[in-house]
Amino acid sequence: MAKGHLWRYGAALVAGWIIGWSALAAGPVVEVNRASAADLAALPGIGPVLAQRVIEARQARPFTSWADLQARVRGIGPKTAERLSVEGLRVDGSSYGQELARHTARGSTPSSLTETPPPSAGYRGR
Repeated sequence: MAKGHLWRYGAALVAGWIIGWSALAAGPVVEVNRASAADLAALPGIGPVLAQRVIEARQARPFTSWADLQARVRGIGPKTAERLSVEGLRVDGSSYGQELARHTARGSTPSSLTETPPPSAGYRGR
């Protein structure tokens, strides 16, 4: 394995461990595929509007991964996903850090897990 890959693998494992332990200390685990709108809205960082978006997207089919959640729910990007994971949100039993570590270890991190979406059309860079 190349030196750069070892570093990324190690960093991803440490990040997954930190996020995982932080989530345990934060409180109860909320599984996105089973939670009610009220359960979701009770998490810091999710209000009633975002909770409803999650519920509506989930009605089409359950979320299979954090990348799937981010792709299907407007308002959940990498930073929000990490924050929600620390607060106890899980997708198919996994924290955001666990999923990121799995993909990084394989060298196949989906861009939806790590890239911030481009600014809106009205953004002028000020």
